[in-house]
Amino acid sequence: MKIFKQTLIISLLILLIFSNYSMGWTDAMDILTIHYHRYDKQYDDWKLWTWLDDFKIEVISQDYDEYGLIFKLDISKYPLTGNINFIPKYKNWEKKDGPDRYWIRTTPLEIWVLQGIETIYFNKPSTKPFVRKAFLDGAKEIT
Repeated sequence: MKIFKQTLIISLLILLIFSNYSMGWTDAMDILTIHYHRYDKQYDDWKLWTWLDDFKIEVISQDYDEYGLIFKLDISKYPLTGNINFIPKYKNWEKKDGPDRYWIRTTPLEIWVLQGIETIYFNKPSTKPFVRKAFLDGAKEIT
């Protein structure tokens, strides 16, 4: 009877483990989380275009928070080697938020991106407005 119980428990554990994979559940180590902030806070219809070599996936945000959109990438769907490239895009490429960025596999699985800035942050950066460029158009005019 003891052997039967042990066999039953082991069988149930194996079934549970394999059913998780067949139901589409993924290991947390296979998920890259990209937080995307836009200064205009206009997030409707923004998506993330991702690619690695000839492999391409458009990712739709499933969530947002006070920082902005949250994109979840299942990195197990991409080729096993190489950096995953990405760029936020609006609708069907009516706009894009360049430059192209990329995630290196040896870096953390949670990153933050600011509109128009190439830098990838591994901690949540400040989203306070700042002057990115200024032009002196005249003796008393700056644009």
